[in-house]
Amino acid sequence: MRSVVPPTTTPERLLILGTPRSGTTWTSEIVGTAPGARLVHEPDNEVNDPFALLAKVGLGRFPVLESVAQCPDAYRQLWRAAFEHGGSPDTLRARAANTLLTRSPRPIRDEILSGRPSRRGRVLQFGLERLAEPRSASATAPLTVVKSVHALFAADMVVELAAPTVVVIRRHPLSVLSSWIEFDWPPQGLENDPEKVRLAGLENVAPFAATTHDERRAISYAILHRRVDRLLAENPSWHVADHDCICGDPLEEFRSLFDRLGLEWCPATEAAVRQSDTPGTGYDTQRVASEQIDVWRRRLDDDQIRALTAVLTHYGVAL
Repeated sequence: MRSVVPPTTTPERLLILGTPRSGTTWTSEIVGTAPGARLVHEPDNEVNDPFALLAKVGLGRFPVLESVAQCPDAYRQLWRAAFEHGGSPDTLRARAANTLLTRSPRPIRDEILSGRPSRRGRVLQFGLERLAEPRSASATAPLTVVKSVHALFAADMVVELAAPTVVVIRRHPLSVLSSWIEFDWPPQGLENDPEKVRLAGLENVAPFAATTHDERRAISYAILHRRVDRLLAENPSWHVADHDCICGDPLEEFRSLFDRLGLEWCPATEAAVRQSDTPGTGYDTQRVASEQIDVWRRRLDDDQIRALTAVLTHYGVAL
């Protein structure tokens, strides 16, 4: 972890960022147990949140927005609600919107994200425009914790808008990719967007000639990873937590993170850390933490390691 000067006051807003499957959910859930904290989990994830799909129409899964001035109204409303407004929607309208979203196949959602919906996509978008509401924490929460894995190319805009304290979670690249492979996530095609390539600082790197799904996944990850590198270089005051370090000693490492953030450690937090360090499967955040260190060594075979390493090395991702 990086050494930073401890804060003199407790933050009112925290933004937790990282690449997908880097440990952001586990960290945000633990930080969300701090006294007075309320967690808003991925308000910009269109898979789980109807309003997020509306807010990202034409912006794609990972929106590129460098300033508030560039930001469409709906996307700005999403983030204002996450940090400022009170009360998560739990109404008949909200439940109807969730039903519409969960019954819609991914290709239809992707059409809406692209801004070029088919007739079925237009029907879904029409319904959500009349039903969906942004998700937020309680208005009375002294600390709002917002977690996102989709905002890396819009992080500057979010920070300009909400002025949160930022925590970035990092994890060994091959452990992240082994998780993407385990869950059979499709490549994101980020290399096809010149703005994302530029914001990752890779505009002068020749494209990698990928021939397999795993190599294409690795290209997408490399672009996200390098975007995190650039964000941290440009924002030295941001906090960094390393997933593998946390897994080595969850109680000590989370205590250290709480101290750096000026958060109060309480019995509920300690209980949550201990409970999380137990067996789990799938998307559960319960895991035997020590077993997650360098988990890629057990998940990937030699051919996969060579192929993924070749892509990551090509894009300057340190291993």
